[in-house]
Amino acid sequence: MQRLILFLAFSGLCLKPSFSFASTPGLVNVEVTESVQDGAMIQGDFCAPVSGAVAWDVITDYSSISRYVGSIDSSKIKEKTKDVILVEQTLQTQLLFYKSKLSVLLEVKETPYSEVSFKDISKQSFQAYSGSWRIAPNGNCQLVGYRAQIKNSVPLPSFMRKKFFKANIQTMLSEVQAEMLSRQARVQTLKN
Repeated sequence: MQRLILFLAFSGLCLKPSFSFASTPGLVNVEVTESVQDGAMIQGDFCAPVSGAVAWDVITDYSSISRYVGSIDSSKIKEKTKDVILVEQTLQTQLLFYKSKLSVLLEVKETPYSEVSFKDISKQSFQAYSGSWRIAPNGNCQLVGYRAQIKNSVPLPSFMRKKFFKANIQTMLSEVQAEMLSRQARVQTLKN
């Protein structure tokens, strides 16, 4: 009986959840799949009952993101042209007892109110890091999706890499969602 309980508990941990846009406000979905050696494809999303303008303002608030995303120590716009924004960020990560400081220089391209794509051009902390944020209206909420392809500079075993990325992206998306809700509440207060 004890072996059966252990087997069922272990089996439950190994089940892979299906992935799709979150349709319930407050719910954050994250899936990490292996893509290449020491790399991963990350997909995350949530539904936030906010306006498209509020969602857009939060994901494009490059200079203030460190205020509401705990893993980002600093984020600065280094250059802004008509087509591209260069954003320099430093991040703090932790895996078990190992802390690491990461640096990226993101080349950001915006499609107003629908998509922000980014690519790390410094390659200081990652061999490759690129992805996007997308926003789409869905009734009274905004579907917010995050996608990234990451190839580590430091190899990590697959099981650690997946757990590490999932936990960190889950936290980041929850923090972004909380900021959207906070800003929407301020907008509502000003209207009343």
